[in-house]
Amino acid sequence: MSSTSSTSMLSRPSWRFLHEFAVLVLPLLVGITLGAKWGWALNLGLWGRAGAVYWNERRSFALHPHPPPQPTPSPTPKYHYPPLTTYRAQLLLLTVLSILAVDFPVFPREQGKTSSLGWSLMDVGVGSFVLSSGIAASRLSPSTLGKTLRRQLPLLLLALARVVAVKALNYPEQLEEYGYHWNFFCTLFLLPLLSLPFRPFLRYAATHASKELTAGVAVALALGVSGAHQFWLDSEGQEWVMGPDREGLLAQNKEGVSSLPGYLAIYLLGQATGLLLPLSLPPFGEPPASEVLDRLVPLLSVLAAVFLGTRYHALGDGACRRTANMQYVLHTGVYNVLFLCAYILLDAYYFPASQNPPSGISPSSTSNPPPSAPPSTSPTGPSFPPPSPRTPPLFLPLSQHPLPLFLLSNLLTGLINLLLPTMYVRHWAAMLVLGTYAAAVCGVGWVWKGLGLGW
Repeated sequence: MSSTSSTSMLSRPSWRFLHEFAVLVLPLLVGITLGAKWGWALNLGLWGRAGAVYWNERRSFALHPHPPPQPTPSPTPKYHYPPLTTYRAQLLLLTVLSILAVDFPVFPREQGKTSSLGWSLMDVGVGSFVLSSGIAASRLSPSTLGKTLRRQLPLLLLALARVVAVKALNYPEQLEEYGYHWNFFCTLFLLPLLSLPFRPFLRYAATHASKELTAGVAVALALGVSGAHQFWLDSEGQEWVMGPDREGLLAQNKEGVSSLPGYLAIYLLGQATGLLLPLSLPPFGEPPASEVLDRLVPLLSVLAAVFLGTRYHALGDGACRRTANMQYVLHTGVYNVLFLCAYILLDAYYFPASQNPPSGISPSSTSNPPPSAPPSTSPTGPSFPPPSPRTPPLFLPLSQHPLPLFLLSNLLTGLINLLLPTMYVRHWAAMLVLGTYAAAVCGVGWVWKGLGLGW
């Protein structure tokens, strides 16, 4: 909807930010809070609005066609695959909104993290964040233990700092999430290190076979890790993790430690998914949606078939985020690959010209014009604004720099919980706080993007 809204007012960065925040962020916030029980009405309204904007844009284009873009020698922006950018940005937005919203009564309790079996919005979000990290790490560039450790060191420092802050401030926490000292930053720190033993197999496959076969190797490794983990859980691990034993450092953090193999399997599934996506622009241009879907659909079919098999045989008694068992791993994989396919289909439907770019012009220069690009002009007619980008500008920093923004959201969540008795805040006040918090996180990303700074 945002990408098909183009007015002269939106050429101003401040108005553009407010428009995209209202169209892209606030509906997500309402959807997980006040509108959670009325999702059909919210979706119906959004689809109606998107359809009206889309058809109005097509009518405007028919009456005032844009002149064809001309090739330019100026450097093009760094390539990004628009459906993947949208997926990563909306995943971060839901994560950022949920980690604070869960502390308010306006957030439905059934969407919070489960303590035993089943999955909720936040359960899916944890696994999706890990899978998204695996997609980002799927380039399989040469890496050593020392190099990976240096790159992951900030996460280790963040994990330790969070432990110290939580204990010093007596911040409320649930032991059933990760344990007494463990936190999500510990898991994110360890996953690239634990994946290093598997990289030689993937690099060998990438050197001697196609990307599809390499992705198949990654899936086989992920299923092998998850299967071995499930065997241990069925033998004795499940009883130990769910039991009351908290004696010793290992038992105090048993949820975080015991779930590592499951999250490693999700991380490997993310690498398999990333191998099938055009993360960098090929010499012949961006592949059409049909070609990308031809790669993803077999992966989705395999994961769905194995997942249904585990459900049929009640393997592990159900999905469990606390142990990251096999059903949870497969559900996370199916959920994310299915959504990626949906994003690709929507991108192809709303931007059909991107599937057949003009000869001699790379898709990155035609389908993703920078927001500050000057209006197209014609020597024989009036000026018209350039075609809207396939990716809303607000989504670019959210997709490219998720970790710093995730850290910022954690800091703001802690600060707000220290200043407010969140469990006793009325719904209207909670929505005001959540909206301000979301605007702050998105605003930081927008400003850094506008300044052109790196993280």
